[in-house]
Amino acid sequence: MVIREMEIKNKKGFTLVEALIFSLIVVIVVVTFYRTFASGANVLRDAKARISASQVANEQFEILRNVAYENLESTEDGPIKNNKTIDRSSVSFNVVTNITYSNDDYDNPDQNDPSSDLKDGDYKHVEVIVSWLSGGETKKITMYSHIAPPGTEELYNGGILSINIISSAGIPVEGARVEIRDADTDALLHTTDTLDNGKVYLPGYAIGNNKYKIIVRKNGYYPVDTMPPYPVNSYEPIDLHGSVTLAGISSKTIYFDLAASLQLRTVDPLGNSIGNIDFSLEGGRILGNTGPVYSYVKTNHSSDAAGSFIFSDESFGEYTFEYLTSTNNDGYKFWKVEPSFGLKSTIFTANPGVVTDVNAILVPKDTPALFLRVVDYTDIPATMPPTPISDATVTVENESLSYEQTLITDQFGQVYFPRDIVAPLQNVQYHITVQAAGYETKEDDIIVSNLTEKDITINPL
Repeated sequence: MVIREMEIKNKKGFTLVEALIFSLIVVIVVVTFYRTFASGANVLRDAKARISASQVANEQFEILRNVAYENLESTEDGPIKNNKTIDRSSVSFNVVTNITYSNDDYDNPDQNDPSSDLKDGDYKHVEVIVSWLSGGETKKITMYSHIAPPGTEELYNGGILSINIISSAGIPVEGARVEIRDADTDALLHTTDTLDNGKVYLPGYAIGNNKYKIIVRKNGYYPVDTMPPYPVNSYEPIDLHGSVTLAGISSKTIYFDLAASLQLRTVDPLGNSIGNIDFSLEGGRILGNTGPVYSYVKTNHSSDAAGSFIFSDESFGEYTFEYLTSTNNDGYKFWKVEPSFGLKSTIFTANPGVVTDVNAILVPKDTPALFLRVVDYTDIPATMPPTPISDATVTVENESLSYEQTLITDQFGQVYFPRDIVAPLQNVQYHITVQAAGYETKEDDIIVSNLTEKDITINPL
């Protein structure tokens, strides 16, 4: 009897305690995954906002550099507002500009007596603070500069060339090798490395406009060379040669970032590779605003037999993918690059210092499929494109085939059926139901004939 009872006990299932422990483990794993995913999304959003904030701050400095020294005052209602709001890339930035006088003790007649300097306002100290809200928390970047009056104190036989090397996120770049060359003769004048504040401070340079070519290099970074102005150059460059004014501090800020690498794949909507696809790429660092002119000039490429294309050691920035007209491409329709930049289906961002993975999604023309776009024509002129409706729910059904699948439209209002190989479409009629928040439900019947494209218009409630 004892042996029989032991056998019965051993055949029992999980106890309540064991089931609770297992449930707790599952909850912990799910919560950890969700927090990790949410944290990654926040980091990416903050990085993009920080890049935009640094661009806003640099634009503010460019405005200040074109203001006469005597008018450099930040006020509430004046031409240089001490507090203003700028919207950029769907983010609202608060820009605070503080301008104060600064005294340089190095020009005191008596180094031991600060009062011996009769001119205590040697230059103006400019501070620009750009802040924004992210997840209920205020983030900010702060940039500084000194602006000297023209000819107030002739400390040198010439002027000071101050070079500031920072990343696009506003972070100083330490240890960047900076060469200064005569822009006319290309003779090397000086070579030095930036300090931990990203600065190079060079006094005693001869005055002149666009007189000094500046070359910036560092392992792992995309190189930067300044250029002469138009018409010496074929376009008006952003990174002009350095200039020096008499007895002044001529500041030059150069954005310098880690190089970018790209892994691009040409695939169908199900993720299957499509080889030997012809396309072009253009983008990267903006060298000039006319056009604009990019560091990566428009170049034709083809993905390999496995549908892959790779580049490395290029500039980070936005790139435009163009689907070319060719025999290799005849069997497909271009949909989008993923991830796309905002509402631009052909543009993606290659990030600095990492390998960016991008898929160019192509839709086969000879396979039974539905390529639908949900749009709203309300208040849209006939000459303008309709408004795409993202996050709309689209259900495709065929009762006789026992087929039913529901998908969500992307940021372009588009959706593709089928989205798996288990349940392909056939060249028959399907019933379509479209639902979106704030809109009337729309139903329609569509006959599929290989790739079938259609716009579905929905009306507001």
